[in-house]
Amino acid sequence: MKALLSSVVLLFLAALALPGCPGELEDPDRFTAVCDPPNTFFRKTCGSTSCHGGDDPEANLDLREADVAQRLIDVPAHCAEPDPNDPEACVCPDRLLIDSQNPDASYLLEKVSQEVPECDDRMPLLTSNLRSRDIECLRSWILEVTGNAPEEM
Repeated sequence: MKALLSSVVLLFLAALALPGCPGELEDPDRFTAVCDPPNTFFRKTCGSTSCHGGDDPEANLDLREADVAQRLIDVPAHCAEPDPNDPEACVCPDRLLIDSQNPDASYLLEKVSQEVPECDDRMPLLTSNLRSRDIECLRSWILEVTGNAPEEM
């Protein structure tokens, strides 16, 4: 009788544990805190010679060469295809590629995270959307280069 009772208790406990078994994560990448350095990240995702690298980068925006932060911080955003009849029409009004005063409003971040950015298309254009981990890494880098990163404890 004692063995039967023990078996019943064990089965009951096992049944309770089943619903608590972990399933699959919707976005497992968000738990890996490893971020590529900006030069590696941009080279992999944006800096090909057909996009934002090489001798004639799209939108005159070189994301491949060194000192990329200096070419982005507080620089006005432009569209990739300016209208030859009205070159000013393709400037995103009051938008900065990296906004040092409001990093979360940086247009670069919007271009990779929003389905429909204010101007032009979502980036990267010729490949799939960035993973949430990559977007968060880019956001952290923007906070860091603008001096807005939270202080570590």
